[in-house]
Amino acid sequence: MLTSDLVFASKSGRYIKPCFIDPANPELLTLADNLIMLFSRAFEKRFSCRQLDDDLAPLKSLNSKNFPVNALIKLLDDRVSRTNAVPETDHQNMRRELFTRSAELLGSGNFKEYWQFINSNTIDPYCDLPEFDIIADFKPVTPKELLERYNTALVQAILFKAEKLTVIADSPDQGELRRMLKYLKFFRLLCNITKTPSGALKLEISGPLSLFGPTRKYALNLAAFFPAVLRLNEWQLRAEIKDRSSFSILKLDRTSNLVSHYRHFSGYVPEEIRVFHRLFAEKSELWKITGDTPLFVAGKGSYIAPDISFTNSASGKILHLELFHRWHRGQLEQRLEYLERHPEIPLIIGIDRAICDEQSADELAKKYPGAMEKCFRFRDFPGVDTVMRKLNSQKG
Repeated sequence: MLTSDLVFASKSGRYIKPCFIDPANPELLTLADNLIMLFSRAFEKRFSCRQLDDDLAPLKSLNSKNFPVNALIKLLDDRVSRTNAVPETDHQNMRRELFTRSAELLGSGNFKEYWQFINSNTIDPYCDLPEFDIIADFKPVTPKELLERYNTALVQAILFKAEKLTVIADSPDQGELRRMLKYLKFFRLLCNITKTPSGALKLEISGPLSLFGPTRKYALNLAAFFPAVLRLNEWQLRAEIKDRSSFSILKLDRTSNLVSHYRHFSGYVPEEIRVFHRLFAEKSELWKITGDTPLFVAGKGSYIAPDISFTNSASGKILHLELFHRWHRGQLEQRLEYLERHPEIPLIIGIDRAICDEQSADELAKKYPGAMEKCFRFRDFPGVDTVMRKLNSQKG
């Protein structure tokens, strides 16, 4: 992910325009190839971070809007894994002993023994500092992929300051739409889903600057969601960006020629989701997780997009689960009100305790008794046993 100091963008009136580069530019391809070669060599030879930085220094001096060396280095650095140079050493204790003994020898005037002691310590006392870390792994990438990744990363960095993001997804491929909605739900974004007069899906996603509380994680999730939009054949995006006292608009569509680096959805599912699926399959004989989750019309042209769907292997009954996390507080009561009026919808709801404590749950139960019978509370992510109990409690 790019930091704000690495983002090149211009403004024309109210509109912000990322300074995209041409992934087919021969000079940029050569630059990307050289950078990748230096990172690959650092991994193969197990260089320290300091050694790699020394190799990169001459190229960093070339950094400019049309030659974004530093940003490309940052993207490559995100593909690196590091390990401590001497992992089994207690560095703090080693330094303490080294300094204590050195002070004793110097204080006694025994300089010969002091130098012998210093020379006998072959481990650098500061080798636990980040600059001495060893390049332990590097995920390969082609020069063209790196340049395409840069263009996408520019947009992701700008979206960190979004107040609102609107995506129009116009695709006849229902599989594409379901895949995008899965990304939307897995990244726990606050979204209203409607349809345009032409039949396209319209997603109005709240940006991090429109929320209170832990917005940095939400901003990361929003940025992580953006490449999923690029997998659609037809899409339009409009983002309202606030930066200090200024306000601007970012508009993009498929003609921007941006390329998603997401290839396999399973590779981007959060670990907690994968663990839930695995444990549920191990523990539940009656209920099975099904692959596709449908969209439900929720009145006034809006839609419900469940997170997970379950099928009862004995009866064939299908139930869907929708999760409301800490920044979904505003949508929760709307959903409960709708579910109270439409008990026939095969939906159960999980509510993060961060937005619903005991008192709030009691108040909601009085206001929406039928809907709250279909709800359970969780912390951070629901447990398998909790979900199974709620599934088994549903009649009809």
